[in-house]
Amino acid sequence: MDHQQTGAGAAPVSTFAAQDIDAHPLEFTGSGGEYFRVWIVNVLLTILTLGFYTPWARRRTAQYFYGHTVVAGSPLEFTAQQGRMVKGFIILVMISIAYQIAVKHADLYALWGEPLGGVAEQIAKLKAAARAAGVAAPRVSLSVRLILGATEELAWQRAEQILAQIKANPQFAEGSPWQKRIKGTGSERLLAAAAAGDRHDRALWMPTATAVGAYGDTTALVGTPETVAEALLDYVDLGITTFLNRGYDPYFDTVDYGRWIIPAVREEARRRELQRQAASA
Repeated sequence: MDHQQTGAGAAPVSTFAAQDIDAHPLEFTGSGGEYFRVWIVNVLLTILTLGFYTPWARRRTAQYFYGHTVVAGSPLEFTAQQGRMVKGFIILVMISIAYQIAVKHADLYALWGEPLGGVAEQIAKLKAAARAAGVAAPRVSLSVRLILGATEELAWQRAEQILAQIKANPQFAEGSPWQKRIKGTGSERLLAAAAAGDRHDRALWMPTATAVGAYGDTTALVGTPETVAEALLDYVDLGITTFLNRGYDPYFDTVDYGRWIIPAVREEARRRELQRQAASA
């Protein structure tokens, strides 16, 4: 944006001219009686089909509300394709069934590096499913990349350099075959967290995930070894039992993790576990 100075020490004056913005009232033309008819049909058909009518019910509901919302004299239009809604519903049902089966037989549940709130939610869901199945909850592993620096500033400089290299890689360019792959629920959770902000909690950084479409363990904990170790321990306090960590420079990162991260996290995690056992005794 260009600015002009009108004198020494004067505040900058924008050269942009003010633009008129048209405001249009928002009007809803539906009624409770009309919507009740839509709703009762949806409920009855969903019950009769044992839930399989759900995607059609959602589409009818959305079409009703969109079609009765008028802006600038024209109603809105709900354009989602029915076929894609049905496919998404089927995938969701299959995932739910697979989740219930897996919790009975698996001894390890894996998560990617999500914000602490999301991890706590997933662990609570896992424990509830295990209780319902009458089995012990499996151990929980968390996969997240680690970007270390001697100081916080150097760590974040390195993180930005890594992000620039990722963005320059044509494999991850928008419209590439990589970006067109189907995303799982884990990827969708990572993208939702990224949309809420680049940084979360103590050291979690999301742009590396966004840059590659959030496929796999693509988020990172960034900071000094002390900061990153404390961030990992925050997950331990939530119930994470194992970690799968890697970085972007395998040889040197392995040395750094073995020297600074693994011993510190193991020792402090063991100390906290002994404290918990003593408190519950």
